[in-house]
Amino acid sequence: MEMLLTASRLTAADGFRYGLVNRLTVEGEALDAAIALAERVRANCPQAVRITRQVVTGTRGLDDRTAFTVQDPLTAPVFHTSSAAEGALAFCEKQPPAWTP
Repeated sequence: MEMLLTASRLTAADGFRYGLVNRLTVEGEALDAAIALAERVRANCPQAVRITRQVVTGTRGLDDRTAFTVQDPLTAPVFHTSSAAEGALAFCEKQPPAWTP
């Protein structure tokens, strides 16, 4: 409310404190941090990443019951894919999955 009523600017540290910023970096290291994060995302199953994004954006603001109603049709098919089987096997064997770049 204070920011809205005073038209105050939001610093990166305040954005982080309020949960609007995921991480802070030393000045000049933001690009490297972003690339490292992208590489971590890329190491996951592409289909799982895509569906996770759909679930998050498609259920934003919904109560839990409604969110699961929206989520279930998106996630159910994933559990029957070769990627899901590969991921479970890799987890059990403590090895990276085959899709790892």
